[in-house]
Amino acid sequence: MGDQYIRRLLVLGMRCEPNPVPFVRKGSYSIDLFAAIEWMQRTGRYNDMIRLHAHFDGMMDVHRSLMRGIDPKITFPSFNSQSNNVHIELCSIGNSLSKSSSRNLGRDMRKIILHIGHGKTGTTATQNLLTVYSAELQEVGITYSVSAKLAELASKGKIQSGNFPYWRVEDFSKLKKYIENTLIDNPNSETLLFSSEIVFSTIADLLPLLHQEYSTEFDFLVVMAVREPLEMLQSHYSQAIKRGGFYGGIMEIAERERHLVTAANIVNVCKRLSVDLKILNYSALGYAINPSLMAAFGVPQSIVKNMHQAERKTANRSLTAQERGMIKSINLFFGAQVGSKCSDALVENLGEIPSEPVETPADAIARVVALNADAADVVNGWLAPNDRLKLQSKADAPSGEHALLCKEQFDSVFEVLGNSLPAAGDQLQHEKEQLQREKEQLQRSLMRAYRYPWKYFRKAWRLRFSKES
Repeated sequence: MGDQYIRRLLVLGMRCEPNPVPFVRKGSYSIDLFAAIEWMQRTGRYNDMIRLHAHFDGMMDVHRSLMRGIDPKITFPSFNSQSNNVHIELCSIGNSLSKSSSRNLGRDMRKIILHIGHGKTGTTATQNLLTVYSAELQEVGITYSVSAKLAELASKGKIQSGNFPYWRVEDFSKLKKYIENTLIDNPNSETLLFSSEIVFSTIADLLPLLHQEYSTEFDFLVVMAVREPLEMLQSHYSQAIKRGGFYGGIMEIAERERHLVTAANIVNVCKRLSVDLKILNYSALGYAINPSLMAAFGVPQSIVKNMHQAERKTANRSLTAQERGMIKSINLFFGAQVGSKCSDALVENLGEIPSEPVETPADAIARVVALNADAADVVNGWLAPNDRLKLQSKADAPSGEHALLCKEQFDSVFEVLGNSLPAAGDQLQHEKEQLQREKEQLQRSLMRAYRYPWKYFRKAWRLRFSKES
């Protein structure tokens, strides 16, 4: 155990080049244990310091003073003072300490914040703001790691899915490596912030693994937003048309709308693990969702103010009633890929057009309310009285303001169709030419059979006798 930990310290030290950790001796694969202890105390790596093993005489006195500063009741095993290779097992001592032990040494635990959506609750706008202001956040100790691709999407106000790339349980080893690389790149960060609405569906299974791996070093905070089931139904229906190639009716979506059931399950998992949880009601907050999320993340008001003063652009609006009808037809006749491109063009080129509510029949409303009623009680237990879900049972009718499509909407769609359909047209032309070649070959064969019928009789008899033999 001790040798494994020493190797871990060596790797950590050498990865910090060109500014190596001071406890790595130059020109050798060894460390100065006293320097390592001093570095851990200075940088607040108290859990590492607790787990460090003593490897030679004299380290015991250092560990005695450190441990007794945490808990005077800690006792130490006896050791041979004449030995130069003393291994004292301190992992059990470190594991027995509570999180408050680190705070008693003068520094709070670092924090991992998981913003998990749900989708259609302002997640894209929030992720774009976090990406654009990631440098400012880094200066105040909040690391929101972004790739060049995310930075480009955010600068253009386009749709993205955050900085949490591995959301499936089977990819947990990749997620661990991603988090560890983030820690190595940001050793002094107080908070690691991750955001993705995709992880909403898997966090109940993923969180126990993360908690088991990192709870001795980090406090966890899960932040999620919910909506009225009826609003989410309408939003999911619109999103299924926009990005999923859907062209059916809203009742099909109503049978699948159970996001509050998933939220209630996440609540129970957080309670079981004693993980902090913050829930926001998007339906109650509206445009105030972004400042509320930033406050939950611990973003200073000075940065939030700059975010608020920035030009507001809707990053992922819903479609109007006429746009939905057009995209459903495109999905039906040209497929989901072409329909998704047309939807993105409408949203990105004409983001200022206000969305319209979906006309929702009473049976769909009753079904989605029934599916989410029990879960809403669980979620409401975490919301302030004025912010609680009301389980709306009546849908607003479309205003009819955009009953006709404007020229700009047609232009956006036709441009995508013009770029997308030639490929399909080329494929059809290729298949047509192939059929023509096969037709010509068949006509030649028929002409030969008409002119030289005995040749084909001879071939037929030979084929027949070869099968019988």
